[in-house]
Amino acid sequence: MHRHNSPNVAHLIADREVHCKPRLFREKWNRSHRSVQTLGYWKDLEGHEGCVNCINYNKGGDLLVSGSDDTTLKIWNLNTCKCLDTLYGHVSNVFACHFLPYNSNREIISGSNDSDVKHFDIEKRVCTTYTHHTKKVLGISINPLMPETFITCSADGTIHLIDLRLKYSGMSSSEFEQGLDMEQMDRVAPQAFGGGRRGKVATTDGMLLDYKPTEFSSCTVYNVEFHPNGNNFIASCAAGDVRLFDLRKISDKNPRTSYVNIYRNYSLQNPNLYEHTGCAFSKDGTEIVTTALNDSIYSFDTNVNFEASYGYRYLECKRPRRRQDTDDQEDEAGRRRRREERSLIRRSILRLLGQQQPELLANFDTENLFDDEEEDEDDEDEEDEEDEDRHEEDENEEQREEGDHIMEEEEEEELKDDREHGREENREREPEELVQTYKNKFTGHYSSNTIKGVAFYGPNSEYVMSGSDDACIYIWERKTAKLLRILQGHESIVNCIVGNPHQPMIASSGIDKVIKLWENTGDFPSEEELEERRREMEEITTQNGSGQRRETMHLEDMCVQQ
Repeated sequence: MHRHNSPNVAHLIADREVHCKPRLFREKWNRSHRSVQTLGYWKDLEGHEGCVNCINYNKGGDLLVSGSDDTTLKIWNLNTCKCLDTLYGHVSNVFACHFLPYNSNREIISGSNDSDVKHFDIEKRVCTTYTHHTKKVLGISINPLMPETFITCSADGTIHLIDLRLKYSGMSSSEFEQGLDMEQMDRVAPQAFGGGRRGKVATTDGMLLDYKPTEFSSCTVYNVEFHPNGNNFIASCAAGDVRLFDLRKISDKNPRTSYVNIYRNYSLQNPNLYEHTGCAFSKDGTEIVTTALNDSIYSFDTNVNFEASYGYRYLECKRPRRRQDTDDQEDEAGRRRRREERSLIRRSILRLLGQQQPELLANFDTENLFDDEEEDEDDEDEEDEEDEDRHEEDENEEQREEGDHIMEEEEEEELKDDREHGREENREREPEELVQTYKNKFTGHYSSNTIKGVAFYGPNSEYVMSGSDDACIYIWERKTAKLLRILQGHESIVNCIVGNPHQPMIASSGIDKVIKLWENTGDFPSEEELEERRREMEEITTQNGSGQRRETMHLEDMCVQQ
């Protein structure tokens, strides 16, 4: 326990009574380790009939909005833990939802697997639909300085800027719907294939960026978030990185040339399978945190640019020289676990297609579903899985060596071309030993099956928190990356976790149909209780690292959550 981060509670109370500064007392308590160590389960918010994919507090912290696979949004009163309103209008899974600030909690923005962005005016009972995307909308971020504007991102690879004061082609308004439109639901493609309405033509109005797919990665943009200054924003994508953009400097809609900074663990090869599904700014905007599938959570200093300072070429297709860091070495169990899971997902998707969308089966490319995996699907070989795994690993190693050889030849050709044109002396060189490009690395959790977010927690972003495939919530200290708490209570995978803007309260959701609320409960644990927690956390993180812990999630649910 860090003494400087564990204030004397009696002194805090006395200071509050003498100086009448309840806000200061609350902030000191909320950022202390004592507040984190006394977090516990409080209540469930029940009412959704499907997975809860997104949750967010209002500016005052007394309301919560949620979106679910049941296609609805719900507004919750956190004082009574009752649902105040249910909003209909989407015809498929809801993936993003936010209160519009400064509007007395009367307006909601949402995005869905049906590819629509909707603006709900609760007071007027009017819903406005924006048709900017062709596939599922995964992220929304509201400009903190201009709350009438927000950005959206989608599996179609585009990022749009929408201004509620403007008119766009294809937008429409109507009174609130009172139930589900089953006819429209049948026209939406499955999540596993990006969602969206079949035959829909999207508007290009307000398009900021277009992540076009490459031979190495899909174009999905999973999340976006505005910087506190309202000019910059970050985007996490399937290409395995997070990029920082400036609204004032985007001109060609090309994310490869328009970004002002880029963040990822440079010691990993590029391209890679570590799709970055979540990202967030710290309260002061000086740091970001990002989470990736099958990888750790990383924090980055937003003001450090390794491309400019060290000449690192993030977007080149190459396998960088690795730093001698044992934390970056994959063990055999981890590789075997990922191969098995991807094989299960592929087979389950084929089964779902055969059952639900047989007309798509003929055109679906299962061989390239995972870029680094060339897996033989011959049923005769399934009887001897261990031999198949060893054979597959040898083939993958041969492919990696062949890929390295091709990359080396390409680099030699580039150097030859530089010499011929007199550019060799001006060619940017990378240092012999790679510099660590991330600030901290947060480990212990397990993220492979579903799209997860990541968030800062505390009045000044003192902590980092995330859900996990093992149905737990993880909380680390931001400065040291030390794991402080593992909260247990969910029955299945936890994807979303958000902190209350004013109170020491956390809301979490995922595959469960309920939203769980966590707050300070009970007394500070004794030394014996703290030691027992440490032993339990070590056991859980060891199981996650070795691949022993398996989520018993139904395979069909696993597929549609990708």
